[in-house]
Amino acid sequence: MPRPAPFVFALLAFAVTACSPGTPTPTGTSSAAATTTGRAEAAPSVAGLREEPCTGLTAEQAASFDLAPGKPISDVGHGPGCMWLSPSHDANVVNLSFDDLGGGGLARIRANRADHAYHDEVGIGDYPAIFASSFDLRSEGDCTLWVGVADGLVMTLGASLPGGPDAADPCSAAERIATAIAANLGNT
Repeated sequence: MPRPAPFVFALLAFAVTACSPGTPTPTGTSSAAATTTGRAEAAPSVAGLREEPCTGLTAEQAASFDLAPGKPISDVGHGPGCMWLSPSHDANVVNLSFDDLGGGGLARIRANRADHAYHDEVGIGDYPAIFASSFDLRSEGDCTLWVGVADGLVMTLGASLPGGPDAADPCSAAERIATAIAANLGNT
């Protein structure tokens, strides 16, 4: 069953946003955003999740988001990733990966704000996060969320949900999924 289009668009949006040139210049909108990530160092559980991203959601949690258990992917260009597919909506896919964005972490995303079609800073649990992409495909069910999980390290969650109840607001779905993953960090 073909699924390349949403995944390709999500990776393209990730690559354009992450690789855009810029000098990190954080602009704090909250106390968590006052530093690069709001975290001084990586918790051991972040390292485990980075090595095995599919452990981010339990099978039960994935099912609660209408996702099948995650499948490891390694072709994202910067280490292991995970892809969760919807059993109910063929085109729906959520992917998770980690990147240091050249050492800049969330500061790099902030520095490229002018290049983003959307850019909204939020908090995911105790972690600062940014909804941002160079292409605004939210009306088509796509949303990218960058979560600062350690100094200079981001967890990137790309949600491509063109079918089903989350199609109209994929960023809310991405936020719910990222919140579940963040809550699991102490358990990985």
